[in-house]
Amino acid sequence: MMFKNELFQSLGWYLKKTNKDYPTIKYWIPLDILVSLILLGVNSAIPVFVVWALQSQFNFNGYASAMFGICLGLGLLSWFKGIYQTFLEWQNRSFRVQILVRDGLGFLKSNYEDSINPTIQSQRAASGERGYMSDNTGIDSLWPVTVKMMSGLVSIIAIAITTFLISWWVPLTVVVVTTISLVILMYLYRYQKKLKEQRSALMHERNYYSKQAFDLEAGKDIRLYHLRGSYHQKIDENHRRWAILTEKMRRLFFKSMAWVSFLNILQLAIVYLPLVFLVTQGQLTLTVFTLLFTLLGNLNTLTKDSSRNFSLLIDASADIVEARKYLDYVDDVLDQDDQVDSDEVIEEVQTITFEQVSYHYPNSEQETIKDVSFTVKKGEAIALVGMNGAGKTTLVSLLMGLLKPTSGRILVNDIAQNQLSMKQYQSFFSPVFQENAVMAATIQTNITLNNTSDLTIDDVCEQSELKSDVERLPKHLQTHLTQYLEDDGINLSGGQAQKVMLARALYKNGDVLILDEPTAALDAIAESHLYQSYHQLVQHKISFFISHRLASTKFTDRIMFVKQGRLVDEGTHEKLMQTNADYRHLYNVQSQYYQEEEGNHGSI
Repeated sequence: MMFKNELFQSLGWYLKKTNKDYPTIKYWIPLDILVSLILLGVNSAIPVFVVWALQSQFNFNGYASAMFGICLGLGLLSWFKGIYQTFLEWQNRSFRVQILVRDGLGFLKSNYEDSINPTIQSQRAASGERGYMSDNTGIDSLWPVTVKMMSGLVSIIAIAITTFLISWWVPLTVVVVTTISLVILMYLYRYQKKLKEQRSALMHERNYYSKQAFDLEAGKDIRLYHLRGSYHQKIDENHRRWAILTEKMRRLFFKSMAWVSFLNILQLAIVYLPLVFLVTQGQLTLTVFTLLFTLLGNLNTLTKDSSRNFSLLIDASADIVEARKYLDYVDDVLDQDDQVDSDEVIEEVQTITFEQVSYHYPNSEQETIKDVSFTVKKGEAIALVGMNGAGKTTLVSLLMGLLKPTSGRILVNDIAQNQLSMKQYQSFFSPVFQENAVMAATIQTNITLNNTSDLTIDDVCEQSELKSDVERLPKHLQTHLTQYLEDDGINLSGGQAQKVMLARALYKNGDVLILDEPTAALDAIAESHLYQSYHQLVQHKISFFISHRLASTKFTDRIMFVKQGRLVDEGTHEKLMQTNADYRHLYNVQSQYYQEEEGNHGSI
C-alpha cells in the first residue's frame, strides 16, 4: 500500500509539473500503447502468414508482394515509434534540467537562515543526487519507465485474452507467474529503499571530501599539517562503505532477477509442452500453434521486460519521494511573493533601530544574540567590536535581513522590517565581507553585477584605488577573473580582491555601508588606515565597521562592545576605556601588538 501511494503521488506530481511547459508528454502512454499493440499484432501475424502460405501453396508473386507490404509498413511504424520516443525523451530530459535550474533558483531565493541549515543542506544534496542531478536519476527515469511498463502490461493483457480464447490455462499460468514476480520485486523495493537512504548519507559525506579536495586554501593546510594520510583514510573508509552498500544492492538485484527468470522459464515449460502435445494429437492446427508459439514467445520477453521495468519504476518512485522533500520546499520558496501588503516606501535611511532583538540558529536552543537594543542615525560611523565568536557577524546578518529575529523588532525610519519588501530592505545595504566573493566574470560585471547605479564605474574604481590596477591589464575592465570559464582569466591578490569588493559596495551606493572584517588578514595598523579611508568615502551615510581589533575603529563616532551575544556597552573609545573594565582589559592585552606595529608603521 505504501508503494502504491508513493507511486501515484510521484506520477501525479510529475504530470502536474510537466503540464504547463510539456503538455504533450502525457499522451506518450496512449500513443505508445497503440503503436506497441499494432507492432505486436503484425509481428505475431507474420509467422502465421508464412505457415499458412506454405500450407496453402500461395502464389509466390502474391506472397512476395504481401510480405514486402507488411515489412514496409512494419518498418515505417518502427521508424515512427523511434521518432516520437526520441522527441518525448528529449522533453523529459529538458524537464529534468528545468528542475535542476529551479533547484538553483530556490536556493538563491531561500532565506539565508535556511541556506545554512544543515538539515536543508542534507536534503538538497540527497534530492539532487537521486532526483535530477544526472541522467538515469528519478525524474529522468520515472515517466519513460512508466510508459514502457504500461505498454508492456497492455500487451500482456492482449496476449492473455487472445490465448484464453484457445485455452484457459495459458493466461492463468501467466497471471500466477507475474504475481509471484511482483511479490519478489516488492521485497526488492523495500530493501533497496533502506540501502539507498544509507547511500545518500555517504554521498553527502563524499561531496564534502570532494569539495575539500578542490579547495586551494584547504589544500595548504592538508599539506602543511600532513593531513593527507588522514584524508586518504577517511575517503577510503567512505568508499569501502559505499562499495559494500552498492554490492548489497547489486547482489539483491541479481538474485531477484534470477528468480524472475526462473519463473519465466517454468512458465514456458508449463505452456509449451502441452501445446506440442496437442499438435501431435491433431487437436491443434499448425497455424494456430504458430500463433500461440509466437504470442507466448513475445509474452516471455514482455514479462521479463515488465518485471525489470517494474523494478526500475519503484526505484524511480522512491527517488522522486526523496527528491520532493527538497523540491516541495523550493516550490514554497519560489511561490512566495516578495512584496508585502504595505505602501511604505523609504527614499533614504535616516535611522535604524533594534528593539530587544534576540536570535538563535536552527537546531540550536542557545541564543547567539540576546536582547540587543540600539538606534543609529544617518551620518554616524559605528564600530562593532568584540572577541571572535561574540556574535558580531550574526548581528550584522540580522541588520541586513539575512536572518530574522527570533524575538524583538528591527525598524528603519520607525517602520518595522516586516512592513517592507525584502527587496527594498536589502537595497539599503552595501556590504563588504571577510570572504571575497569573486565571480567568474569580467571585472566590470564583478563590480556592477549587471545593475545600474547613480555612480560611474570610473568613479568607484578611483575611489576604491582599483583604477591603477585595472589600467595595467590588457583588457582593462573586460578582463575575466578566475580561469573557471575563461582560459585567459586572472586571479587577483587579496588586496586587489578587497578593492573590487569595495568598488562593488560603492557602486551599489546603498544608504548603509557595512565592512564585516574584510581586512582580517591585515595587521591592525593597515586595517585602521583602510577603515578610515572607507569612512571618508561615505561620510553622509550610516557606516558599520566590524572588527575584533579594538584600536582599528577608534575613529568612529560610537563603539558598540559585544560580548557573548549581548551589547554590553557603547560610547567613544575614551569613554569605554574609563567605564568598561572588559573593554579596557581587552584593549590593554592587544596594545602591546599595536605598539610594535606603530614602531614599524607609524602612529595610529
